Amino acid sequence: ARLLEIPGVLVEAVSSGEECIDACRSSSPDLIMLDLLMSGISGFETTRVLREMHHMRDVPIVIVTSKSNNTHSDQNWAEGLGATAFLLKSAPWEEMRCSILKLLGHVASEAKSA
Repeated sequence: ARLLEIPGVLVEAVSSGEECIDACRSSSPDLIMLDLLMSGISGFETTRVLREMHHMRDVPIVIVTSKSNNTHSDQNWAEGLGATAFLLKSAPWEEMRCSILKLLGHVASEAKSA
């Protein structure tokens, strides 16, 4: 949660992929962060379902993981399903925060030009 303590950013936390999908049926967030290994369906499956929703196709999806093995193949799989970024939880907080801010900035600039 500390990672997302950014002024002007409203964070809505859910506890599973299913809850994320349900929440996204009625809203379109600016960014979604998913853990690769969640209770219920995985971050992979959640990403796949979200990308099938027309209004979610352009929403950045960040997958984070604490896995230390097979990260390259996991990253390729995640990106193939439509994830925008794949971050390791072992990365420095500031590096992760910068990645998220860049994605949120990209969303903000697209909104301004629309």
